[in-house]
Amino acid sequence: MAPIQRGEGQREREKRSDRAIQKRKRQQSRKGRKLNQWSEERMAGAIEEYEQEVTEGHKPKLRFLARAWNIPKSTLQRRVKGLVSGYRHASGKSPLLSAQAESELASLVKMLAERGFPLECSDIRRIAFQYGKINGIPGFSAGHYWFEGFMKRNPNLSLRKPESPTPSSQQTDRCFEA
Repeated sequence: MAPIQRGEGQREREKRSDRAIQKRKRQQSRKGRKLNQWSEERMAGAIEEYEQEVTEGHKPKLRFLARAWNIPKSTLQRRVKGLVSGYRHASGKSPLLSAQAESELASLVKMLAERGFPLECSDIRRIAFQYGKINGIPGFSAGHYWFEGFMKRNPNLSLRKPESPTPSSQQTDRCFEA
């Protein structure tokens, strides 16, 4: 039996679908990739070694330095050129609320919870928005993702639903009414 001959159109469609599958695989492989696997101490050491070689009159090879210190070459290159200052991780947006403001907000939430007023997600977001508005922080909106980051940065906080009063506490309330 002779093989079935395919037309040009079907071959082209198969090629396009193969390319689409390969593109999806590439996108999926990047999705779970972890960033910033290098330590800041290694980056600082590599920058210091680069600057030391430059002062000695040598032209250091960034690729070899990056391999020796186990850091990304492109990251080292940006820092050496001065496009990114320092040696700390610089990915992501910088927060609009300062660390001090967030710690004040966290202590307020904790204090209210200790006094019997546990706050829900929407309450915390509302308070944060009001804080930003009062202090004139432009463009700050305490959205869902800000709240998730806030809770990650403050692991000592937890959300709890307010409990309904127990029968024994209701009886003590009646005693105080008289």
